Amino acid sequence: KKLLKEILDEAASDENAAEGRNKKKIGDFYASGMDTSAIESAGLTHISADLERINAAADKDELMQLIAEFHTSYIGPMFSFFPEQDLKNNTEIVPYLYQGGLGMPSRDYYIKDDASSVEIREAYLSYIQQLLVLSGMEDADATEAAATILAMETVLAENSRSRVELRDPELNYNNLSLEELTELAPAIDWKSYFTSIGVENTDAI
Repeated sequence: KKLLKEILDEAASDENAAEGRNKKKIGDFYASGMDTSAIESAGLTHISADLERINAAADKDELMQLIAEFHTSYIGPMFSFFPEQDLKNNTEIVPYLYQGGLGMPSRDYYIKDDASSVEIREAYLSYIQQLLVLSGMEDADATEAAATILAMETVLAENSRSRVELRDPELNYNNLSLEELTELAPAIDWKSYFTSIGVENTDAI
């Protein structure tokens, strides 16, 4: 970690780094993340438009449209999407859907009942509430919304596979047609989702 920090500090302070070169990009990216004064000054400026669009979503279809757009920016609400080689046919690149939507690292954090897990969940709930207050919510509304968020994430966690299960390549290889996926999860208009995300051929998912 010390060596990595030295590399990043050196890249950020190199005034002769050429525009467009990796060193310049890395240095600028690192410096922007370390500029806490600018970050605090910006506040929610960079995400306010997205928050407004989320709040304005009138129904499930509009919300799924937003989720599709977020997925194209590598933001993964509810679940993740990515293109990759078919694990059983490396000549094909196919769309993958992967479990997600959790703010904590894995399902165990949500479902274990030992004292440590309960303490972590309580701290996480407080953290969500603080974030919502910082976003402009009143304390009471933030407390209620935080409880709702944790409840939603808990449902996702209960339906997620464990870390052990995720190590089994056969268990996690579920090649479906669009029709099969729609039958499995009919609450989502998958054809519309894939069209929104820019995937036209969905013979294998």
